[in-house]
Order: sequence, then C-alpha cells, then structure tokens
Amino acid sequence: MVEQVEAVILCTGAIDKVVPFAGGSQPGVITAGGLYRLVHVHRLLLGQRFVVVGDGEDAASAIECIESAGGDVVLRVADPDARLMVAYGSAGIERVVSGDTAVEADIVVMAIGRTPDIILAAIAECHLRFDMASDAWAVQRDSALESSQSGIWAAGDVAGCIDAATSRAEGRFAAAQVATRLGALDDDGPEREHRLLEQAVTPKGQSPVEIANTETWASAMVERGSPEFPPCFVCRCEEVSAERLADQIAMGATTLNDLKRRARAGMGLCQGAYCLAEMIRMLAEQTGTSVAEIAPMTYRPPARPVTLNALARSSD
Repeated sequence: MVEQVEAVILCTGAIDKVVPFAGGSQPGVITAGGLYRLVHVHRLLLGQRFVVVGDGEDAASAIECIESAGGDVVLRVADPDARLMVAYGSAGIERVVSGDTAVEADIVVMAIGRTPDIILAAIAECHLRFDMASDAWAVQRDSALESSQSGIWAAGDVAGCIDAATSRAEGRFAAAQVATRLGALDDDGPEREHRLLEQAVTPKGQSPVEIANTETWASAMVERGSPEFPPCFVCRCEEVSAERLADQIAMGATTLNDLKRRARAGMGLCQGAYCLAEMIRMLAEQTGTSVAEIAPMTYRPPARPVTLNALARSSD
C-alpha cells in the first residue's frame, strides 16, 4: 500500500562531473568523489601512478588525498584549453597522453566539479532552471525553498552546487518551513533558521564553492573519428560513441529525448548522470542553440537501480 505524505524535502545532492575522452571508458577512470570514498571509507588505493584532471580546488584536494595515501601524481592536466588526453591500455589504463606529454599511469581522476542530481525532482515534475554557475539544470524554488510542486522542498546541491555549510543551513531552513506548515513549529522557527542560512552564505550571496566549467573541459576532448585513438564513448553505460551522437544530430535529432531514442545515450543505469553534459554540449554546438534553451531529458523511475529481491519484498 502506498502511503500519502504531506511534505517531501529533496536533498539528493550532486554528482561528480565527467567529460569523455578517447580511452576514457577503460577500467581505471574514476571521479574525485569515488577516490575519496575508496581511500577514506574503504582504505583502498586503486593504483600507484595517478593522472589528475582539473584546475580547481577539487583537483588540489584529489592530489592531496592521493599523496597522503602513498600514491604518486605523475601528471596533472590543469589546462582545459589544451587537448585533453588520450588513455591507452589493453585491460585498463596503462599510458596517458596529454598534448606533448606522455606518462605511464594506472588511474585517471576526473576532478572538474559537480552537477546537481535532479532525477527525483524531474520525475516529480518540479520545474527546473538552467543554473549557469553549475553549468547544469537545478531545481527551481521560491524564497522558502519550496519547488513548483506544492509540498516538495529542495535543499542543498539539488538546487545549484554550493558548499557543505550552506547545504546544511538550507536543510534546516527547509525543515523549519515544513514543520511550520504542518503545525509542529511556531512561526518564528523559519525566521531563526533563515538567519542561520544567511550567515552560512558569503556576503555576495554566492556560496564559496569553486565551480568548474564543464563546457570548457568538454571542448578540449580529442578530435572524434581519428582511427589512431581508442574509442571515445560519451555514454559509457550503453557504449554510445561521440561519432554516433554527432551522426544522429546531423540526421535531425533536435532534442535530448530524440537523441536518447535514436542513439540510446542516457538509457543506462546512471540515466545520463555522466553523459548528459556532453550530449547537451554536442546538441547545442551542432544545432546552433544555447545550452540553456535545450529542454531537460525525461527520466524514468526508479531513480537508482532496485534489485528484484527488494521488489519481491515490497507490498506495492
């Protein structure tokens, strides 16, 4: 039996950004978030020789994490204006070439920022806006952090990537709004939390998190269709290459949903979490439109993979 709820607070956070590059679908390519989890939670360092991609604080933190765990950073690709890289290997990363530099490496770490995880909000049909700071879609909300759907609030990175302190303050403020709406808190509660929220944000109203420009990094990927390079898969889940997407756009695909139907990009387990940014960039580039003008892709439930065993135990 499905239970009805009176209020929902979406605080689904953000997903690490990635950009495709030749050979980037091989084992050994991870994000900064994956690196931190492996090192700090599982006490595991996947390799010894690391290449770190990124020019901001995410990259600096990744390097510190690697070196503190005993790994070696053999190359940092910090210039998005140069050709990004090509990774070679038979069963995983063995060698990385960036511009005129070639190094032997085991792991490539993508540390170029984060993008809001909007899947649940999109399924709930909350209005989205294109957040230029995050270079991605985020949940649109009012001053009380409530979305366009009455009874659904959005706090933290899901509404635009921010720092941890502001995310926590937004969560408390949203919770106070909900408690007041349900009669469990006096009217002064939201005002108190709003003051704390204002204290958590910098004077200019911007969170102090550094945002990497995905479009700049994506435009630095190696040229497509070069036979001397390994495959460049934009959608790793479904193994959809950059060439296939470009061909489908040239044949008339004008929307993300159309491109998804034609090429299957975005239909994998991640539902476009890692390929969506490049799909948007390619569509905008080849059709001559702005990324902000492209409608979001349609998502389907469940937002994350659910095992058959979990479904069998469910009474719904």
